[in-house]
Amino acid sequence: MRTLKITHQHLQRQIIREIRLGRCTSRGLLADELHASPSTIGLYVDRMIASGFLEESGLQQSGVGRPKRLLRVVRDAGWFAGLEFSGGILRVTRVDFDGTCAASFMLDLPMEISRAAMLQTLGDALNRLRAETKMPLLGVGVGAPGFVDAEQGMVRAALYPSDPGWKNVPLAAELSALAGVPVQVCNNLNAIAYAEYFNPAAQQPMEDFAVVRARKGFGFAMMKRGQFLPGAHQSIGEIGNWPWPLPHGPVGELHQRLSADAIWTRLAGTEPPSQMKLREEMTRFASLTGPAWDSLVSDFTLVFGMAQMIIDTGEFILHGPLNSLGQRFCEDIEKRALEMMPLLANTPLKVRHTTLASDAGSQGAAMLAMDAWDCPE
Repeated sequence: MRTLKITHQHLQRQIIREIRLGRCTSRGLLADELHASPSTIGLYVDRMIASGFLEESGLQQSGVGRPKRLLRVVRDAGWFAGLEFSGGILRVTRVDFDGTCAASFMLDLPMEISRAAMLQTLGDALNRLRAETKMPLLGVGVGAPGFVDAEQGMVRAALYPSDPGWKNVPLAAELSALAGVPVQVCNNLNAIAYAEYFNPAAQQPMEDFAVVRARKGFGFAMMKRGQFLPGAHQSIGEIGNWPWPLPHGPVGELHQRLSADAIWTRLAGTEPPSQMKLREEMTRFASLTGPAWDSLVSDFTLVFGMAQMIIDTGEFILHGPLNSLGQRFCEDIEKRALEMMPLLANTPLKVRHTTLASDAGSQGAAMLAMDAWDCPE
């Protein structure tokens, strides 16, 4: 009985996902893509139309046969909230049922904040979003830095806040009790990867990529064949804890070399500005040349090259202040990779900047909740 329920929920989610992404816009296409009988798909679609979550948007005549009845999700059927915090900043986004980003704002947070105060801040942010719409809130997604057990909704160990109470925090359960809806929790880089996967500007969803972000720390989130690689301990991609530099022994950790603050110090020789200003200010280095630039490119090349030999991803997508280093930064890494690791010619290293805004983490967190939502019985 449990297996049937899981299959039922999974099929519903897949139908909604395929229609949202625009890959399947009719019952027939859904049946082909999801390897289900047309009658089964028809029953599910009709039920979701009756519930007000899907609607028919017209007819499409293609060749011979009856025209296809086109489907789309109903934008005002409800909304999802996305909350993402890291490095003293809370980003908040409201995403409507069709995946449209409807509202977004940002709040400063103290570098040390207690568990109770953070929960209250998250609750206040949700209330602010609720006040802006009459549609029902259907779910909440949270992106948190550090080691996150997504299945249990547990923040095992946070890189931020630095308060010692932020260990083994059942954030999903605590926030769900406050918000009255299901809550999904993931690492904030995984939240960004969700935003990339559902990026409306993409011509088609990417199936293999790695999100790279440098803020106070440094890490990856990886998607393979349209699925996340969480790892056995929910900590895949936490490479900021690598000992670095590798050729000379463990003299430090990678995040001390490639975090946004560390990059600024390497290139400017001064203390970095606040996280709020860092992305804008780092544009001054986009035309920089010389030993400091070459050293930075070499470090990124070594990290990406070693990772590529393990994960063989389609592309590395840069987020955060890394975007401010310009297109030349991406091109220099790709060129240096072939010099440092000639075998990468067989698995070419592709590096690009994201097209998403700085609120990608909160957008992705909302989309995580959106993707996990179950149509009510």
